[in-house]
Amino acid sequence: MTDIKIFERRSLRESLQECLEGGYRPATLEEIKDLVLEGELPLEPYTTSTIDFNGERRAATEQELQNIDQTYRKGGRLLLLDDVFIGRVGDISLDFSGRFVGVRAGGAPKMETSTTS
Repeated sequence: MTDIKIFERRSLRESLQECLEGGYRPATLEEIKDLVLEGELPLEPYTTSTIDFNGERRAATEQELQNIDQTYRKGGRLLLLDDVFIGRVGDISLDFSGRFVGVRAGGAPKMETSTTS
């Protein structure tokens, strides 16, 4: 079983900060999908640490997550996994929503290489 914790009911900034400061790292899109398929998480909306820069998706770096406002100003967007779609999290979500699956720090993140056109 994976050591996970849900960080929610705060803004994206606050949830992300709490996750990182608590010794966790936000799970990537692929990690969350795997946890759902393995029955460790219910299929619900989650903000992921997979970042999209103009259609190129990859795991966000720790620096990008620590400086999320700057990352968004540069055009990066975290992806939202929902039970029906995968979408980019818009600017307003920095203040109004954020629900991360924290994975205990130390586990290597699964790198994602998928891109969209």
